[in-house]
Amino acid sequence: MKHLKRFNESDDSLHIELRDSMQEFNDVFGEPTVVNNRYKWIIGDSASRWLDRDGFEKMIDTYNSIKDNALTMADRLADRYKVLFNMTATEFTIELKENDDYEFIKGIEEDIYDLNILISRSEVERWASDNGIHFDGAEENPQEEYNTTDLILKFSGTDVEEKLWDFESMLDTEKVGFDERGKELADMFFIQVGGGSNEVYLGINDDEYEDTHIKLV
Repeated sequence: MKHLKRFNESDDSLHIELRDSMQEFNDVFGEPTVVNNRYKWIIGDSASRWLDRDGFEKMIDTYNSIKDNALTMADRLADRYKVLFNMTATEFTIELKENDDYEFIKGIEEDIYDLNILISRSEVERWASDNGIHFDGAEENPQEEYNTTDLILKFSGTDVEEKLWDFESMLDTEKVGFDERGKELADMFFIQVGGGSNEVYLGINDDEYEDTHIKLV
């Protein structure tokens, strides 16, 4: 197995280190394409989501050959990056996310009647821990007239109000930039620090977005 080298914290060295640690993949599938800190290898016919027997065996054997290196790399970078893996029949992607990047909005879930905006509990908890405060939980606040559900996030700790203003700003920036399946969240809900300055209120704009709910998952 190819061992990882020591490296400094510059981005160029990071890219070289990751590529070197995935040399077995490079030998079989070629160099990855790199966009920012996302590395993507094409491992199958992009026109098809399916592999034949030989293609499947090749993919499994190759994944097994780089598994230890990939996990070792993820462990070594854990203090600075969250290492994410995405595997399909045609692509293998590794993405490095700075540990101070948060993805509070997990996505939008739609059923026949309602639309659910999903907020990540684990990311809220991680942000609170990183900022030296505690996430005490959440409370749903249904608005029956419009069939909507607001969400109240509750925190405790030192200098909570000041930190929650930063949280509000970060979540609002993510909300404005979020787009999934053509849906834009910018106008769907508002964010407000309140409740004695230890709560963040996420409220649906009821008059325009009925049958919409904010859920912590």
